[in-house]
Amino acid sequence: MNRKLPVIILALVLVLCFTATAMAAEPLQDTQAAGPLNSGAPSAASPTPEPIPSDVVRTDPNYFDAGKMNAPYSQGYSPILRNSQAIIILPLIVDVSKLDGVSGLNTTINLGAGDPFVANNYDRDIPYGQFAGGSCVIEYDIPLTWPRTNGTHPVTITVNYTLKDGTVSSQSFSVNVIITDGPVATPEPSPTPEPVEGPVSQPKVIMSNYTVTPDPVYAGETFTVLGTVINTSKTMSVKNVTVNYTGETTDLMPEEGANTSYIDSIPAADSAQFSFAMEARADAKAGPQKVLVVIEYEDAKANKYTVNDTIMVQVRQHIRLVNDPPKFPLSLYIGDTTQASLNLYNKGKNTLYNVTVDIDMEGIYPEASAFLGNFESGASKTADMYASVGISPETGEMTEPGHYKGYFVVTYEDEYGDVYEDKIEIETDIMEMMSMEDPGMMEDPSMMEGEETGAPGLPWWAYVAIAVVAAVIVIAVVVNVRKKKRERELLEEMDKDDLY
Repeated sequence: MNRKLPVIILALVLVLCFTATAMAAEPLQDTQAAGPLNSGAPSAASPTPEPIPSDVVRTDPNYFDAGKMNAPYSQGYSPILRNSQAIIILPLIVDVSKLDGVSGLNTTINLGAGDPFVANNYDRDIPYGQFAGGSCVIEYDIPLTWPRTNGTHPVTITVNYTLKDGTVSSQSFSVNVIITDGPVATPEPSPTPEPVEGPVSQPKVIMSNYTVTPDPVYAGETFTVLGTVINTSKTMSVKNVTVNYTGETTDLMPEEGANTSYIDSIPAADSAQFSFAMEARADAKAGPQKVLVVIEYEDAKANKYTVNDTIMVQVRQHIRLVNDPPKFPLSLYIGDTTQASLNLYNKGKNTLYNVTVDIDMEGIYPEASAFLGNFESGASKTADMYASVGISPETGEMTEPGHYKGYFVVTYEDEYGDVYEDKIEIETDIMEMMSMEDPGMMEDPSMMEGEETGAPGLPWWAYVAIAVVAAVIVIAVVVNVRKKKRERELLEEMDKDDLY
């Protein structure tokens, strides 16, 4: 018994030590996990995730157009159908601070396999000014095929934009077009139904972009169109591609009679270019004109397809403003008031706007510009103007006598707001003011100082008197010019009162 007691005591001590060690280990582990209570070297921190930039464009959840939307995006918007078209509205909020401030937005739309949508080029280019305020609304009116398949058809709109660092990026938005007005097929019963092949994918060719050179096109000139067609299929090539083009009216005609460009083939997911030349007739109507484009092509099995598109050409007419020789005096005296006129004829096909005539010549001071207003094609108008000669009505400063050249200056605008200026040269001799002194006094030798006669010169007060008389004459001329100007203004106001 005495031998077993030490063994039992040793076993109890070991059990107590093991239990204490286990109990102490658990709070130590919790302390290390807590972090801030742990002493010694700091633990390795986990890597900080990179911040995710906010979207440059996003949908406006609260925008609502009662005529074109069934509900805002926040309440489950889906496009409405009207007149065999799907009206797709995409309201956007744009963070313009992240854009380059020059480039606009470009949108493309993915309509899926085709049915129920009519294939065409629906790309949009939105200039920067249309969304510089931070929002814009993009609308697609997509024609629907007939017959068309009922069901839900997803559509994806991709918005492309350029960031401040020049990076081109994009974001995509999806909506579901729900078709419910398609025909319901009623298959005829057949005792021995034949196997039906699944739908066959069709390669689609679209015109992605084009340029017109020169732009705008002036009537009577030739222009060139350079376009690009894309094979959107990623698996199928197309061949025997023909681009047929014709003007919507006879204002635009093919340059040499031929109106077809040919492309041998376009591999899958590839593009090709075409070009053609046309002429705008001399009597073409000014404004946007359409070139109708029909693209025909075949797939690998010789199935034929056709795509219709349109190219817009901005046509302008040359301005032909002509004039008669100007009517302007060949000689004038300082202090005179003169009349000048200019006959103008609009021989072009454009209406000219805000036609104004002025005189630009040293020593000639027009009372006012001649405003002729709008100038219709085939009309004629005359600009009559009055001007004082040699003495400024504002300052009284006199012009030195001599030969002077100047211009009738004609300014006007076209229908696009562009401003033009024509100058018609004029010239005249400006001569000294006619003397008011007594000729007899000037010829009397006794009134002048001379070495031969020895007679004394005029007294000093005579020179003062002559200077005073000359000053009075100048003042009288200036007052007379201003008085005549005021009288004409009063007469014009009375004429206007009589008209109204």
